[in-house]
This record gives sequence, C-alpha cells and structure tokens, in this order.
Amino acid sequence: MSFDDNTNITVLPSPSYAPPCDTKVLVLEDNLVDRNVMTRAAKQSDMTLEFQFVETLAQMTEMVQKHRFDLAILDYRLPDGTGLDAIKLLTGSALNYNCANIMVASEAEITIAVAAMKSGCSDYILKEDLTPAALRHAIINALQKSELRKKVSDASQNLVSLRSTLREHSELSTTFVRPMIRRTLAQVSALEFSMRQTGQSPTDMRLEIITENCRDVLNFCDKIERDGVLAGPNPAL
Repeated sequence: MSFDDNTNITVLPSPSYAPPCDTKVLVLEDNLVDRNVMTRAAKQSDMTLEFQFVETLAQMTEMVQKHRFDLAILDYRLPDGTGLDAIKLLTGSALNYNCANIMVASEAEITIAVAAMKSGCSDYILKEDLTPAALRHAIINALQKSELRKKVSDASQNLVSLRSTLREHSELSTTFVRPMIRRTLAQVSALEFSMRQTGQSPTDMRLEIITENCRDVLNFCDKIERDGVLAGPNPAL
C-alpha cells in the first residue's frame, strides 16, 4: 500500500470493528426528511453515535471551530454551498482536520461524490441506498481510514524527529568532538616524539591505550556523521 496526502486509502471494514460509544458525529443536512432517515438508519444499525445536526456551511463553520468530531456526514447540495466546501472546512479546521467524513449524494450526483473522495472524502452514500447496513459500512470504513491516516501521520512525525536528532548529533560530532579528539591524538604523537628524543623510557602501553580510545571515538563520529547524511533534510511528509 502506498499513500500520500491526497491518496484515497482503501480499507475493508472489519466485521468485528465497532465505533466507540462516544463517537461524535456532525451531520450537515438541511432536509429534515433525510435527517430523520439517517437517524433511524443509525439506530437500526446498532451503533451508538452522538449526533449534532447543522443545516448550513455557516453553522458548520461555527461548530467545527468550537467542537471536535470523529465523523462528519455531509450532504452535497446545501443552501450556501456544497459538500466539497464542507470538506475544505474540515481540513482547514485546527480541531477537525483529521475528522473522517462521508458524502451523501443523489444518484445524479454520483460523479461529484467520487470526485469528493479524491479530494479526501472517506466514503459516500447514495440517498437512494441509505439503509442501516449501508450506513454502518460507510461509517466503519470512514473511521478506519481516519485511524490509519492518524497512525501514518504519527509515524511520519516520529521519523522526522529521528532524522533531526541524527543531524544534530552529526553536527555536534563535526563541530566539537572530532576536533577535540584530533588535538588529543596530535598531543600524544608529540609526547611520544619528545620522549624518544630525550631518551626517556616511553610509557608505550598508556599512550597506545589513549591512541586506541581516541580512534574508537573518531570511528563513532564517522558513523554518526554518515547517519546524519543519510537522514538528509526534513522530507515533505
């Protein structure tokens, strides 16, 4: 599976998966009949959902600025815009940019619903097919996709943090540790030369130990710097 910010992830709903009892659902629907149909379908699907209804994009704007939702069910045709505008409201919301969402469309609007999915919509339901089973399938599918996207996002952030740490260690090695060790090795070499010139008995074993330890630290610096280079710049995740 591959994905990016605009990829539509396909998830097969797990038969054992059930939305949490405190799942908060925002429903953008101006038609009272359709709202009642949706509510009855949800109750008959054996899911415990907390519904909050709004009729316009203006009302939705105020709602998503104040409250966090797990799922949004969006009618396509609205008094002051479309469901595509509603998706943009969600993705631009600080509280609800990760909110799963479902488009509700008529048979004549099917191509628009498919286009909405390409824009980040999790799933869609045809109003003509709004049954408890269809609603349950769409809700589970949307919530599972949302959970997967959150995990991908968390993993990406962890990777960015790891790469940043490697680069910091690499810079520390290059700027401070490596020069210090090189100076130490140079001082050891000078000490050995001085002792031989004066005929003194050199403490060879001690000097060899110092030299070996310095070289071990330099090898460690080499590894850190290589890892820092491989980490590269922060990717656009």
